[in-house]
Parts: sequence; structure tokens; C-alpha cells
Amino acid sequence: MKHLQKTTTILFLAIVFILVMQSCKKLTPPVVTTFSVSEVTQTTAVSGGNVKYDGGAEIVKRGICWEITKNPTTASNHTTNGTGTGSFISNISGLTANTIYYVRAWALNSEGMGYGNEISFTTSPIVLATLSTTVITSVTFSTAVCGGSISFDGGGPIIERGVCWAIHQNPTKNDDRTIDGIGTGSFTSEIKCLSFASTYYVRAYATNTAGTAYGDQQSFTTPGINPIIFNPSLTYGTVTDIEGNCYKTIQIGTQIWMAENLKTTKYNDGNTIPNITDDTEWKVSLTCAYCWYDNNCK
Repeated sequence: MKHLQKTTTILFLAIVFILVMQSCKKLTPPVVTTFSVSEVTQTTAVSGGNVKYDGGAEIVKRGICWEITKNPTTASNHTTNGTGTGSFISNISGLTANTIYYVRAWALNSEGMGYGNEISFTTSPIVLATLSTTVITSVTFSTAVCGGSISFDGGGPIIERGVCWAIHQNPTKNDDRTIDGIGTGSFTSEIKCLSFASTYYVRAYATNTAGTAYGDQQSFTTPGINPIIFNPSLTYGTVTDIEGNCYKTIQIGTQIWMAENLKTTKYNDGNTIPNITDDTEWKVSLTCAYCWYDNNCK
């Protein structure tokens, strides 16, 4: 009986000792490590952390924080990724291209905040955009419809987009072009002031701070000019220009007139006839030139 009483007393004292020790145990902030950063782009990255020790209290929040200055805290950019100890993954977004960032994992318990080791990384630089040129439609003797689709902005804003065209391959912005807004996505462009019976090459373009990117090249040929109906009761002559265009002529009195509009854009010596569209230029020009009626090639 005395042995049992002694054993019970010892057990009771042991329990009391354990409870006293537990109550005297000092709580601390969590112990955290930061994962290395991976999958870095111009605007996103992936990191995370591991809560190795809860500090003696429940982990109520955890995540990562980042900033362009050292020792980031949850007062700045941060994620929240669950509770408890163990590993977690965090997705970082809203970054700026070609910029150094500092990252730390964090965890919170009732005693306070614990931060992991600091890791730095640099986001990718802005590159040329990725885009395609849409199929050309609605071709007339002087106009056509084209456009493009920008699938990737290169990590920076698209500040200009459109299509460019020329009678030579691989046209650039230095050739004729449209300007059709900003940003990614699809857009439609109207190509104007074309020459009839001519082959044109077209490419969509998109410009960001890295430069101008071009889509695939499309080509099309404008039809010949709309046929003119001549009076079958009249007798017409003909004349041919340097480019091989043949015109009907008509004699009125002692003068011979062309019965069709001039199509050529070159003089007999092969030099180009200037195209003037500005009224002020017309007033001061001392050479021959041509223009569309009302400056509208349609």
C-alpha cells in the first residue's frame, strides 16, 4: 500500500514538473527559410519557404515578401500562403522588367513575425513582341484591309502597332504604314492609296521599348483600274507611256486629247513624278507633280 502511494506521489510530481516546465517555456517568433527563386520572367517569378519551427505557438499566417530594396517586410509586396509549419510555394507578380528584387519568406505566430534568409533575383529584360499578320481581304484597285495579332508584348507595353507595306519584300515602318492603337490583341488596318495592277507586300508591326517587331509577310495584287466605257461611234487613237500603259485619245477640232486619266508615275526619262498632297507645297512647287482628287486615292 505504501509502495503504491509512493508511486502515485512520484507520478503526480512528474506531471506537475512537466506542466511547470511547459508553462515556463519561452515562446519565440517562427524559424523560416526562403526558397530560391525560379521561373523568372519580365513580370513574374516563383519562390516560397519552409516554416521549420513554429516558435512554440500556432503559425497563423505565412508567405513571402519582396521589394526593390533589401530586407523587405510584409508592409510592402507580399503573398499569404496558408498556415502551419512546413513548405509552401508562392507566385510573385506585378514585377518590372530588368529589375533587381529582394525576397524573404515570413511566418507569423502570437509572439511575432519571423523572416527567412534574403534572396535576390533580376527579372528578364524587355524583348521584341511576338505577333502575326492577318490575311489580306477586301482588295480594290487602291485599297485593302489587313491587320495583326500581338500574342506577347515582350514584357513591356506596346506603344505603337499597325501594318506597313511596300512594293518590295520585307517592308518596315520606314515605308508606308498605318498606326492602329497600342497594347496586345488583334487589330484591323485599312491600307490606302495603292496603285492598280501592282503587287504589294505587307507586315504587321508592334513597337515597345526594345524595338519594333514584325509579323509574317503577306502579299496581294491590286486589280487593274475599272474599265472605261467608250463611245463606239467615235474614232479613238492611242498613245503609250514609259511604263507601257496604253491610252485612248480623241481629236476635238485640231487638238488631240487623252480619253483616259494618266496612269504613269514617271517622266519619259524614267524619273519619278512627285506626289504632292499639301496645298502649300503646290503653291511653291516649280516642277510638275500629281495628286489624287481631294487627296483621296479612293
